[in-house]
Amino acid sequence: MSGGGLINIVSNSTSDIFLTGDPQITFYKMSYRRYTNFSIDTIDLPFNNSISFGNETELIVNRFGDLISKTGLHITIPSIEITKKDVGIDITNLRPIDNPLYLKNYNDIKNIYMNIMSNIYKIVYKGYQSINVSYLSIRQDVKNYVNSYYTTNNKKIIKLLDEYNELLTNYKLDYRLSNLWYIITHINYDRLVDNVIIKEVMLKELQYGIEKCREVQTYFFNSYQNFKKQKEQFYDNNIKSAWTKKLGHSMIDYIDIFIGGKRIDRHLGIWIDIWNDLVYKETQIDSYNNLIGNIDVLTNFNIIKKPSYDIYVPMSFWFNKYYGLAFPLIAMQYNDIHINVKLRKFEEVFYTEKIYKCYVNDLPKNLTASMIDFIRKESKFTITDIEETNIYLQDIWENNNYSLSGNIITDYIFLDNNERKRFAQSGHEYLIETNQNSITENVSTNDFDIVFDQFKNQCKEIVWATTQNCLTTNTNGSTECQWYNYSNRGKNPITTTQLNLNGHVRLQKQNSNYYNNYQPYVYHKRSIPKGINMYSFCLEPLQHQPSGACNFTVIDDIRMFLTIDNTYYRYINKQLYPHDLHINFDIIINNPNELLEKMDYEFSLFTINKYTNENVTYDTDTKTIKEMLFHSEKTIKVYNMLKQGINLIELNDYRQIYLKTDATFYAFNSALNILRLIGGYGSLAYSGNV
Repeated sequence: MSGGGLINIVSNSTSDIFLTGDPQITFYKMSYRRYTNFSIDTIDLPFNNSISFGNETELIVNRFGDLISKTGLHITIPSIEITKKDVGIDITNLRPIDNPLYLKNYNDIKNIYMNIMSNIYKIVYKGYQSINVSYLSIRQDVKNYVNSYYTTNNKKIIKLLDEYNELLTNYKLDYRLSNLWYIITHINYDRLVDNVIIKEVMLKELQYGIEKCREVQTYFFNSYQNFKKQKEQFYDNNIKSAWTKKLGHSMIDYIDIFIGGKRIDRHLGIWIDIWNDLVYKETQIDSYNNLIGNIDVLTNFNIIKKPSYDIYVPMSFWFNKYYGLAFPLIAMQYNDIHINVKLRKFEEVFYTEKIYKCYVNDLPKNLTASMIDFIRKESKFTITDIEETNIYLQDIWENNNYSLSGNIITDYIFLDNNERKRFAQSGHEYLIETNQNSITENVSTNDFDIVFDQFKNQCKEIVWATTQNCLTTNTNGSTECQWYNYSNRGKNPITTTQLNLNGHVRLQKQNSNYYNNYQPYVYHKRSIPKGINMYSFCLEPLQHQPSGACNFTVIDDIRMFLTIDNTYYRYINKQLYPHDLHINFDIIINNPNELLEKMDYEFSLFTINKYTNENVTYDTDTKTIKEMLFHSEKTIKVYNMLKQGINLIELNDYRQIYLKTDATFYAFNSALNILRLIGGYGSLAYSGNV
């Protein structure tokens, strides 16, 4: 026993009085407080009307219990598949690779070549094991074997190749039919004979030959697997499709809370997504993704049927966050609480494979890019007049009688008699937090300012972000609406921000690193996605206890100045549809004037003039400059062709051109207010847009 603990406890001085003088607690006896009796029951509340894409529906919160606390939106999506019939694809008269002998012949050819290669190395290995190694003899044995095999099997090989030649050539399954001789001739037998250090040279040459053999086998295998996959997709009834990522958030336009016919709070789907990014816990991310349908079986872009799925989106209104703010239905006898939900349109949360109109042997057809690429390799098909066509997903939804079902799952709290009486007979005041929003559409300038006339009351924190309109619009049916994407190709599009109040600088002009990284790290203890920016006016924005605010009600001019990255207002087509990029063919541009208007010709010309043949050091990295030059050159090329009346453009060129877009700017104010429940009625103490 060292006695060190005793030394510690007797080593006291007058300075210890600040810690242990007149003690108020002990760490060695646990205490607790008794609580009022209660119970919680979770009840599903049905909507008044069926919930559907693109429409608003509501429900009245029934008085099943004394208070309500946690609530969540529950939506069941149906099992869904988009068939070729849905998009007008008819493969009648389009049956390539129909002969079952093709597969047998392919395997025969593959086996012949692999067998020859294997036997060659058996001969070499056997010769190498001899006591008196004769390399000239080994070489001759190999050549004799090959010549004998071809003499014996030549007719069979020629017959197989004749039957299979078109498929081998068109679908790139051959990989040099002379590969066997290529391997033999590239093993340098002369070096084996002439070189004194026989073993090392022998091993080196054998290794080279084995590598070549492996290369051929790998190519044969991969080529055939790819061919097999293309063929299966061609004959499959479905085309590729997927739900958008973060589906539970993406499908919500807004959720409103009404009391006595007056809107108390509104949460946009964008805000629900941003708020989750600001408060989520790393340990819960997998569970949360399962809740909102952000899972591979729904979001993977493939031909597999998407299963029915139950989506749950936890709500984050004031009465959901803390049990001490649970809404006392028993104290509001004369007003109802309504929850209104509006979902986005079906095409705003779902997308499919791109469809092209074309003529195949003079017959009009609708086909996917992969189908066009597959059948055009056969000489019996002539494909002309290829052009993009739109898919109307809402029509497909209705024609297949798809439907949603949903409800609000609600935790009802039941009190004992004494506490119920106190709640029912007393007035109540709750300090609540509501979300005010400001939306500015069609933003297209690098420097702009926004006045927040809608923001009132005590502001705890302000959050802002922007989305590209090209990434939130799906007019053709094949664009994934990325409601969750606030970045500019992985970077924050908002480069600087400054906030002025009544003409005075409240927030100094700071770069995106401060608002996108520093503020969330300090006040939310989070690393958040690029493009989400915030500033906290209080010490602890996540706590109910106020710790500071900025009173926007008494400020006449709340103005934010922003600088947007100059690359944010342009995009390239492959960003919207990053699929089938290995496929290329000519397409017809039916609306050249419309495309010319969208193309960012001025920026492309500026880029070429600035960066071509200049020997300077750029702030931007070399890779980015090369990409900018590449896309600018493609843009100028296509622009000039369209100006000259040439509307037949390579798909690869079309994918790479710069197109213009604008943006939508969102700002959110976490505002404090007082909710009063007096005489059976409920209302906010302070007016303000919500």
